[in-house]
Amino acid sequence: MDLNLLFQKIKKEILVDEMLSFDSTECQTLGIEALDNVHVTGKIYNHLDDEIACDLKVTGTMQLKDAISNEIVSYPFSFDLVENVEDFIEKTQNTLAFKQLLWENIVLEVPIRYTTVNDYDAYQGEGWRLTSEEDVRKGNHPFQDLFNEEKE
Repeated sequence: MDLNLLFQKIKKEILVDEMLSFDSTECQTLGIEALDNVHVTGKIYNHLDDEIACDLKVTGTMQLKDAISNEIVSYPFSFDLVENVEDFIEKTQNTLAFKQLLWENIVLEVPIRYTTVNDYDAYQGEGWRLTSEEDVRKGNHPFQDLFNEEKE
């Protein structure tokens, strides 16, 4: 993104309304199967004297593997990005590494574990079954008998 108009004080701000996609090979290192149609709106502006800052709203949907079913599921995300962007400016060219700025902040939105599974009964086999955290809190889990024996 060219910042010459800001550095030359011709404009006070540059409005942003972009749809971006990210390279799938880089995404997959973080467990993201796809990251397309990331919508970025807001502005990049002169802050204080010669510092450049941004005030952006970033929304999109990541395609992730479900932590339980291992199917590809959609994970919507949204965040506000208000910060100084000096670290992302290539001074010799007066350009902003816009995608790198966004990528470093999108990485923070990747969940450690995400599932859309509601029916845990579908995930069971011979001698095992998947239980929800809610079942464990209610005492409805396969180890409940062991806990009762310890209390006696």
